[in-house]
Amino acid sequence: MHKVSLVAHDAGYCFATWDRLVVAIWRLGPTGTAVREMSVAVSSLVASQGEACSFLGIVEPTSPPPDDKARAELVKFTREIVPKLAVAVIVGEGGGFRASLVRAVGVTLTTLMPNQVPFKFPGSVDDATILIAPHLSVGAGGVPGLRRALADIRAQFPIGSGPRR
Repeated sequence: MHKVSLVAHDAGYCFATWDRLVVAIWRLGPTGTAVREMSVAVSSLVASQGEACSFLGIVEPTSPPPDDKARAELVKFTREIVPKLAVAVIVGEGGGFRASLVRAVGVTLTTLMPNQVPFKFPGSVDDATILIAPHLSVGAGGVPGLRRALADIRAQFPIGSGPRR
């Protein structure tokens, strides 16, 4: 069984790895520095694996849209790192309007890219697990294993779990 590893976190975000997956949870607005840190986490996992890796971004209802510096770093992430992934999935939690806002930001970022970026924008984390499961290793446990890993990540990232840098 694969173990969850928290890579970095503060009150606004959490980055964790599990199997061939990086999970980024955004609780507060992304900063340019935090997005660069996320990029390093994903790049490190990709470099350490012989198989294609995946990315799951969860934008909690308390996270506002990224500022200009964070958007610039997200464009860089989308251009330089995402094409190396098996799939990149971003979920906006908090209902229909919220999910639409997250999807709109994501689609805007991906339309700036000259290549085909494997981004998906499902309506829920449960739907995201179904999209990611085929890209996990055989021993990961599929959708149930991924759901357990996400519960473990969230348990290690409780509300108020660190100072905002």
